[in-house]
Amino acid sequence: MKLKDFLRFRKISNKTFANLLNISPVSLSRYINGDRFPEKEILIKIYNLTEGLVSPNDFCLLNEKNYVVNENNEEELKRFHQHILSGSRKYLGKAITLIESSREKDQINSEKLLELFKGNDKSIRIGITGVPGVGKSTFIESFGMKLIKKGFKVAVLAVDPSS
Repeated sequence: MKLKDFLRFRKISNKTFANLLNISPVSLSRYINGDRFPEKEILIKIYNLTEGLVSPNDFCLLNEKNYVVNENNEEELKRFHQHILSGSRKYLGKAITLIESSREKDQINSEKLLELFKGNDKSIRIGITGVPGVGKSTFIESFGMKLIKKGFKVAVLAVDPSS
């Protein structure tokens, strides 16, 4: 069941439900409209407060909006692509922000941006995972320095899902 339908059925205002979740009514509205995806803790609270009637899957299966990348956005994405290829840290940062966004429109734009990089055999991505304390950071630093000494450019994007 969609959260919007649950709230209407139970006659609960968005403001009241947002207070129960300890979030702003604006954030709740963004979740309901599919503009943002709730964090894990919020999803759990929603599931519990709705007695399981609204599950995390109900947020994943919105598909009510069908954003299309318009010509202006497509041109902007091409500029992003060119700036990133030329080594612009500013545009790389903007692209990372776009990719990390939970807004549906941004997710679609980021997919289009990533498509522009397909077939680029000038770079590789390496993912490194492991339990805390195993030496990931030490390895990354050592490996990265060896690559830099050999003349390669290195970028490290560290993501800690526990934070």
